[in-house]
Amino acid sequence: MSNGAKIALITIITAGVVTASVIAFKRLRQKSNKVKVALPSGETVQIAVSPEAQKIITEAQKWVGTKEVGNNAGWENKDFEKLMISAGWAKNNPKPENRAYCATFVKMVLLQVSEGNAKEFFKKKLSALAKNTWNVLQNTEYSEKIDKPEAGAILCYEHHNEICESTDGKNNTVISANSPLGNDKNVQGVTRRTRPAGEGLGNDPFIGYIRVKKLS
Repeated sequence: MSNGAKIALITIITAGVVTASVIAFKRLRQKSNKVKVALPSGETVQIAVSPEAQKIITEAQKWVGTKEVGNNAGWENKDFEKLMISAGWAKNNPKPENRAYCATFVKMVLLQVSEGNAKEFFKKKLSALAKNTWNVLQNTEYSEKIDKPEAGAILCYEHHNEICESTDGKNNTVISANSPLGNDKNVQGVTRRTRPAGEGLGNDPFIGYIRVKKLS
């Protein structure tokens, strides 16, 4: 059969089959989205993730190494600071919990990668309080709680939030804000860390994982 005949044959396939093929192709393309991440072992590889996870991880990675100025008083990167202010952080806020910025960083990342109703939801419902992230996002149109870690998930502790960059099931590589940079605990900012999956941070108990399902 000639190429022309093959093309003609394809065009007479029923609309339902064609539609199913298009949907299957779109799903395959979505599953093939990849992002470069650091594994818990320290190796850097590309892994397949959902489109939502890809956007969240890529945005969070942009800010790794951002250094804090003073004690939760701002950042050397003023572009980052503007985005954090737009997400609700306030330099002169009298409440210390609203100057801490781990949860605000997660909110900022979600605002940067979402649009439409999802963006309005994250903007109105999320806050600077880490526990609120878990309370709000457990079961919504845009997010759900999950039992196991996965790339792009939000890790929720009683007093801390961070984003999972990759996992091997036993250890998670995370992007964490309001966290020590390097070995100097007095210098904080946005950093990459490896943590045992499901364990608390000292006296701060681990609560669970949140998967973001929709960004629009």
